[in-house]
Amino acid sequence: MSIGIASRIEVPTPSPEARALALFRQRFGTEPTALAFAPGRVNLIGDHVDYCDGLVFPAALSDGCVCALGPRNGSIAAVSAEVEGAAEIDVLSPLEPGDLADQPAWFAYVAGTYEMMRSRFAPGAEGVNIAVASAVPTGSGLSSSASLEMSVATALESHWGLSLSAVDKALACQKAEHEFAGTPCGLMDQLVSATGRAGCAIRIDCRDATTEAVPLPRASDAVFVIFDSAVSHANGDGGYAERRAACESALPKLGVTSLRDVAPDALGSLPSTLSDVELDAVRHVVSEIDRVRTFPALLSESRLSEAGRLMDESHVSLSDVFRVSCPEVDTLAQIVRSQDGVHGARMTGGGFGGWVVALIDSGAVQAAGEAVGEAYRSATGLETVYRVVTAGDGARALDV
Repeated sequence: MSIGIASRIEVPTPSPEARALALFRQRFGTEPTALAFAPGRVNLIGDHVDYCDGLVFPAALSDGCVCALGPRNGSIAAVSAEVEGAAEIDVLSPLEPGDLADQPAWFAYVAGTYEMMRSRFAPGAEGVNIAVASAVPTGSGLSSSASLEMSVATALESHWGLSLSAVDKALACQKAEHEFAGTPCGLMDQLVSATGRAGCAIRIDCRDATTEAVPLPRASDAVFVIFDSAVSHANGDGGYAERRAACESALPKLGVTSLRDVAPDALGSLPSTLSDVELDAVRHVVSEIDRVRTFPALLSESRLSEAGRLMDESHVSLSDVFRVSCPEVDTLAQIVRSQDGVHGARMTGGGFGGWVVALIDSGAVQAAGEAVGEAYRSATGLETVYRVVTAGDGARALDV
């Protein structure tokens, strides 16, 4: 992604690949046997519906996480370029989530992915040394966790000489996040990290894990731009799980096994047995899935104003109905939306902080970015950067 100078200047740093390799050599004194990259993602529309068998429309980013990996006897040892310290745990027997209680939080994603990959695809595999480096900021709503998991899974796939489908790897990473990181996420983040395609967004049907690459508008016409609220979130802090629980507890009252099966025209006659929280969950999920049904075709037909209106509606639903936004993100979305050349803007990701994504005429990006920076600082005292989204390819092994 290219970085704009809305307010905060970001100093260039070495690539994640260079940093992961240097860290591996420094820590373990040898060369890795496998190296893999997996991207973060920005969800253009369709948040909090992937765990309801919904439709989502994310794009893999050109930025991501790199994992350098090599053999080790009897344990996993891991280091991160983003977090000080190291982690290590014995793997002579199957790992359980409780085994990681004394380990750093980020290590749960690494060890959990290792255990899910080993138990499913390489029983009896030995331990590994791991070094990771990422260009996806944590707590940003750009799926730093899935890019970490998928980079580890892809490096293990290469190290163990496997050839796995994107869905198999995504399911293993999702299970790791459920069991070891404690976040009951859907499959969107892991699957788009595995299947991304340059220049395209990926329409994912989370009911059957099928994907379709949809070209984004021509860069000369319009681009997607993300703006940092400078407010971090954490999906494991309870808010995410509470929203998913509300979606699930509503199902027996509706007589369905998935909110995907509730038609949009049924929203006006929902049963009175639904609690207020359940009612809001149903209204958001059903209306958001319906927006995703329409959005890709609008982009393909260059009906950008109509696509932008759906983005605006999505933000209102996430903020006012599902209540997964925060005041700073709402303020940022409103400021972005008010700029010339902006078709629509919405929060992206799990919520409670993170980034806003907007669809903007290409010629208006710099002026809008600079104006947003000044207005957001004035309104909140916070600084922001903006980045033009470059949709990249999915997870892949790199040359060692």
